[in-house]
Amino acid sequence: MVEKGTVEIVGGRYWQPATGQQSLDLNGSFEDVGTIYQDVPTQAGQKYRVRFAFAGNPDGGPTTKTFRVSWNGDQGTILSFETIGQSRTNMGWRYHEIIVLASGQTGRLHSQSLTTSFCGPTLDDVSVTPVAAEAATLAEEVCRTVVPASRPLPAPATESGVAVALAPDATNAVLQIQFCPVLTIYGSVGHTYRIECADDLAATTWTALTNLTLTSNPQCWADTQAGAALKALLSCRSSRPAVMAAPSKDFGAGSTDHHQLT
Repeated sequence: MVEKGTVEIVGGRYWQPATGQQSLDLNGSFEDVGTIYQDVPTQAGQKYRVRFAFAGNPDGGPTTKTFRVSWNGDQGTILSFETIGQSRTNMGWRYHEIIVLASGQTGRLHSQSLTTSFCGPTLDDVSVTPVAAEAATLAEEVCRTVVPASRPLPAPATESGVAVALAPDATNAVLQIQFCPVLTIYGSVGHTYRIECADDLAATTWTALTNLTLTSNPQCWADTQAGAALKALLSCRSSRPAVMAAPSKDFGAGSTDHHQLT
């Protein structure tokens, strides 16, 4: 919904959207700076991940496009995008994520242009997803291994994990928390992506770890076989690009991109 000013929906034939067939210029006609909002169904106390792509209209100045994203009227986050070197066919879309906390049954997401110009900041591919569901999936699939009492107690891990004794009533049981590379993959549900690894960014040969067909977007994946020798470099290849997020940074994945985990 447009709360103030005007905005412009721009089709993919005019410039490159981040995804789909269109994107949004937050500055509409006659330098009329726009503010939009969307009410999202939420559950009080639940954390949500707000994710979106942003760029800038390359047809005119200023070269720095600035806008604010806020949740339920808070101070929000101010972001800027430089359009120098960008064009209609190469918009240079970037992704940004923020974590918000719901306080009721509805949350309001605001996007406000702070650029006075006919050519403003642009938005695309906006999503709001629960954080807890993603974390619960990881905890269930990756980070919890209970060793049966019939097995001897393992020695505390030095690199791949750490052993923590359970309560006294769980005799001879150990909860082993494994440390391994974990990715959050953003892509097309039903599409298959190949995940590869290498020890050197300059490597010409990468080892395929698995083929992953997305059943949700986003979807978490972990290299549970990494053990003590954690893979330093991971890559995701697909005929249609996806975007993945590591615990310490975000990175894109496409036909040739390789990225180092820190």
